[in-house]
Amino acid sequence: MSDSMRGRRPSCSRFSSERVYHTMPAITTRELLNLYPKALQTAPQWIIMKQKNRGRRDRNMNHDELTRIFRDPPVIETPRLTLRKMLKRDSGDMYEYARDPAVSEFLLWQPHESETYTRRYLTYLQSRYRAGDFHDWAVVWREADKMIGTCGFTAFRIESNSAEIGYVLNRAYWGMGIAPEAVRAILRFGFLELHLHRIEAHYMIGNERSRRVMEKVGMRYEGTLRDSLFVKGSYVSVGVCSILENEYRGMYGIPSPSL
Repeated sequence: MSDSMRGRRPSCSRFSSERVYHTMPAITTRELLNLYPKALQTAPQWIIMKQKNRGRRDRNMNHDELTRIFRDPPVIETPRLTLRKMLKRDSGDMYEYARDPAVSEFLLWQPHESETYTRRYLTYLQSRYRAGDFHDWAVVWREADKMIGTCGFTAFRIESNSAEIGYVLNRAYWGMGIAPEAVRAILRFGFLELHLHRIEAHYMIGNERSRRVMEKVGMRYEGTLRDSLFVKGSYVSVGVCSILENEYRGMYGIPSPSL
């Protein structure tokens, strides 16, 4: 999901927060909450599926390669944005949007209670980067050198060579085409650098702006998971959109690599 912009409903593609519901339960949500209760209530925890690599092409991603890449995520630039790892000094910028109830309306987490809380969360994320198991970028508005959100991968499924993405954006920057710009950069990285076969994104039903972001970047609506999450006291249904590698290459006239 995202939380990108919304006519005043945020595009939320980041309720991937505690999104363990669609991954293989190597560790349960309850166990994760016991380990990092606050962090898991605040932002997505990325879970890499550590399944054995059976019968996949050599160019497909593997766990060790993902760990190596995301210990020091590459800087990605678009016409207006810089995508880089999140830093502790981003606490003021992150708190600016993370405290906004409109931003978290369609997300799993509650608004941040203080900048100190945000700073602690960013400090925690540095350990996740060092471990290579956090796959999210800070979205920086280059003109002002200001962090205005995040965008990245919320889950990998090694065996099926697929991933899920999510995004969140400061409300002051909704409606400027920033979410699609950031998501396109992540799709390009996923398909051309990680050689993924499929990338999907989820959004809570009612957050149609997030769905439109997904469709703008070429994703197709696949269906709705009815009452699949229990969030903030009620069941919510979740829409699913996806794009395949060959569809992405076809959109931009990028030839398929030799197999």
